[in-house]
This record gives sequence, C-alpha cells and structure tokens, in this order.
Amino acid sequence: MNTAEAIYELVKKLPEKEAGLVLMFAEFVQQHAKPDQDSGRSSLLSYFGILKDSPSFNEDPVAIQRQTRNSNFGEFQAVSLNTKGFKFNRDDANEEDITQ
Repeated sequence: MNTAEAIYELVKKLPEKEAGLVLMFAEFVQQHAKPDQDSGRSSLLSYFGILKDSPSFNEDPVAIQRQTRNSNFGEFQAVSLNTKGFKFNRDDANEEDITQ
C-alpha cells in the first residue's frame, strides 16, 4: 500500500470535519511544494487567504482580538513587588540549601 492509499484508508474513517482538515493540509502542502519560479522560494502572495476558511479563523478578526484581550487567561493577575534596596548575591544563592 502506498502513502496515498494509506492516507485514503485513514481519512475514510474520519468524520467529515476532520477529513476536511486533512484535505486542507494536503492542499497546503501541495501549494507550498512548488517553489516560486522567480526566486526558488514561495512568494508572500502565496500565503494570503490560506486560513480564510479555517475553523479557527471563521470569525471577525477584530472580535477575536477583543475576546483575547478581555479574557482573564485562567485568573492570572498582575503582581507588583517592591524590590527597592534588594541586592541579589549569586554566591549566597548558590550556597543556600533549597531542599529544606
């Protein structure tokens, strides 16, 4: 069984959504396997629109950005420490036994 047949057998068993992702990935690889004829590298224009229909980017980009900025990321909070006058001594820190 060659690679294409193995991929086909695997994808046949997947739900339609996941099979579509495999297809998108295969198309991406195919598109980028062909080097740009001018420079031997893919041009920047070849990347435009790649994620347009991706399930991760199917919303308004501004709405995604606002949601990211407004989320609390697992309740992280800013911490402010007063370190005025603190002096770090590397030798003391290396000698300190932290297993106690």
